Formats: sequence, C-alpha cells, structure tokens
Amino acid sequence: MEVRGRRFSYIHVPGPGVPVLMLHGFGGNAATWLYNIPALRRHGDIYALDIPGHGESFAEVGDPSFEGLTGNVNSFILALPLSRFHIVAHSLGAAIAIGVALAHNEKVESLTLISCPGARPDFNRQFFVDYMRAETVDDFTECLRHVVSSPEADLDALARSTMKLLSMPEYAEANRRIIMANMSEEDIMKVPVGRIDEIEAPVKLVWGRDDRITPVEHAACFPDKVSVEYIDGVGHMPHLEAPGEVNEILLSVLKQACS
Repeated sequence: MEVRGRRFSYIHVPGPGVPVLMLHGFGGNAATWLYNIPALRRHGDIYALDIPGHGESFAEVGDPSFEGLTGNVNSFILALPLSRFHIVAHSLGAAIAIGVALAHNEKVESLTLISCPGARPDFNRQFFVDYMRAETVDDFTECLRHVVSSPEADLDALARSTMKLLSMPEYAEANRRIIMANMSEEDIMKVPVGRIDEIEAPVKLVWGRDDRITPVEHAACFPDKVSVEYIDGVGHMPHLEAPGEVNEILLSVLKQACS
C-alpha cells in the first residue's frame, strides 16, 4: 500500500471482529508473527506491518527517532478503514505502539507490549553493535543468540532474512540511523512509558524471564495500570520461543477487551 508516495508492506489476514495491528521489533519484519497470526485471526482482521526501515516497507524513514517512526506508523493507520483496533507489539514496535495508542486513544481497544524498552536506561547495547558488524549468516546467527534463551533455537531463517535486508545499502543505513537515534541512555528514556496512564485501553506487558536485551526487572518500572505476564525459560522474543503461552495471553486480552 502506498501512502503519500511511500510503500508500506504488511501482512493482512481477514478475520471477524475488531482488527489487530501487529508491530515487530528492531531488525525483524511482519513474518516474526507467523506463529501468532493463526490464533489471533479468529478475533479480527490482522494487519502485521513491516515497520519503515524493515522488511519491504520504504527504507527512507526520515526522522529515525521513536517519535518519527511513530508518525510513520500513524500515517499507515490513518490509511486503513479502522474505527477500532487492538495493538500487539514487540520491542521497538512496543515503544512505537505506546505513541500510537496515545495518538488514537479513542480507537484502541487493548495494548499488549512484549519486551518493551524505555522504562529504564540499561539494556544490552552489545546486541546492536554485533548486529551492525555482522557480515555472514553465521555472524547474524550468533548475534541473534542474544534474543533467545534456548541455545538449541533454530535461528537460521531469521538470520538469513536479516542478512538479506542489510545487504541492501538503503536498509542498512536505515537500521544504522534507527540505532544511532534511539539507543543511548538518554534516547531510550524518550519512549513515553510515563504516559501509559493516559491510555484509556487496558495495557498488558509480556516478558520472558531470561530476556538478555531488556532485563525482566524493567517490567516492575511500568505504571501501576499495567498488568504483567511473565514467561519462564524464554528470552527477548517469547512470541517465537513460546508461541502457545503467548497466544493464550493475547487471546485473553482480546476477549476481555471485547466483553
């Protein structure tokens, strides 16, 4: 879909009920939700977006800050026929999702944030250093070990899709600019976590207890209105490592919001 001459790539899976907007994490794409979409489609249309600078959406992100990326996602939302929608988002996508929910407060039915940054300034910066230095599939596979708990996790497909993205100079530059704009201690604290109390919809956090990117202790620093579900034995991507448990949580949130 083109909006003002910019291409937004997304997965759309029709379903009944209130639509669900899904926003992936840094370095990922809409396909990271493939273990979750089949369960959620029973409750509404799925719109899983490639965040600008990722997947097949446009690479020239303009302002690469959280605020700028949020503006890009908001322009995508306004081009869709959405009077109400849920949001499910991971990591970078979760940071963006808070701003999206604030901008569309009257439309958002629920907000689920998986491994969300911004509550504390400490996180694993080495992952982002390794990410930008990686040159081969093996390099990317080792880099992605930061985001999962199990050493046996099969990361080959994700590593190959990441390498394909970064082999294109415009996307490599977009990723570099996103890192540079958001990954200092000062910049990461610009995620509007403190404004979550302004969001009218229920807000759920999902966190892997073995998260090595944003440690699980961050979850305790969110506003009181946020409820937290912890998942044992998984890292920064619980929706990939434990999709069954995550899907149960997501379905419960959707059902409660619509009841």
